[in-house]
Amino acid sequence: MRAGVSKYAASVALSGRGRVSESTIKKVKAAAKKLSYVKSATLSRIMSEIRFSDKSGKYETIALLYPSRNIMQLRPTFPMIVEGIREEAENLGYSVAEFYLDAPANSSEKLRRIFRARGIRGGVITGLLENNRLPAKYAELWREFKFVAAGLRMLEPELDFSITDQYYISYKSTLNIFDYGFKRPGIVLKKEIDDLIDGRFLGGFLRACYERGNIAEMVPPYTSSELDAPLPDSFAQWIKTNRPDALLCLHSAVRNWLEELGLKIPRDISIAHLERVEKSFTGMDQNNVLVGKNAVRMLNYALNDSNANTRNKAPICSIISPVWKISETLRPKNTLSRR
Repeated sequence: MRAGVSKYAASVALSGRGRVSESTIKKVKAAAKKLSYVKSATLSRIMSEIRFSDKSGKYETIALLYPSRNIMQLRPTFPMIVEGIREEAENLGYSVAEFYLDAPANSSEKLRRIFRARGIRGGVITGLLENNRLPAKYAELWREFKFVAAGLRMLEPELDFSITDQYYISYKSTLNIFDYGFKRPGIVLKKEIDDLIDGRFLGGFLRACYERGNIAEMVPPYTSSELDAPLPDSFAQWIKTNRPDALLCLHSAVRNWLEELGLKIPRDISIAHLERVEKSFTGMDQNNVLVGKNAVRMLNYALNDSNANTRNKAPICSIISPVWKISETLRPKNTLSRR
């Protein structure tokens, strides 16, 4: 060795890990400079992962961040997204560490210390957010580490994101209802949900009605904040006044409301669910498991591809297509003319 030290001492001096004297570090670095030695960041990362891999064989940990602790109860979307995140992380060799941003003990500095100590370079964020903005107090966390959003587009900070195409889900579902022979479809939406996605569910419905020349006779949309409550009087009045022959909805409670009003499904009115989870509903399978998987793939690219940091930093959007599935809540075509 030109520096007159062992290979082990040279390795420790250059990596900064372990204990060697200050004089040894100076000698090794001086020799390295004369030899035009350049440290390989990629090789260093790989060797670090091998040294610090856990007993399960995972070489790195990624973070999974939730805005709130009750996220899994808010919408059926998120458990499916999280399922996809965990599955793809497993496939790619990552461990997943979960954190709740609303935990009283959490702060930006605390999470940054945890991330550094555990070698976490980034993660995935999923869940409903107020105005699609992450808490400002965590701004330094987003700047230091790489994140991808799953299920929603973030406005602050602007992150790469993986989502379903809510506009297409509503648009195609409405066209399918028309193609099935229904004349007066209506849509039932929770206002706060559609506001979070910039009105894309409502926009898809209106566009489909416009294309089919149904605007003049269109059933006005029913939007409310009461969709998690018992049967609202306003909904009963809306059904009585507008008499839709089919409904598109995001909440399974709509089925119960119709039955409380004495309507038989699908004999008296049909339903198409825009977020089909229960197999008894006709509607769109949003493929949210794939949304979660795709978010992890995007993160994996951001963490490991050398070109990921040199591109124009406009957010990348990856959209997952839905699948239309028919079940018992849609009246068969050959019976529609009998109404």
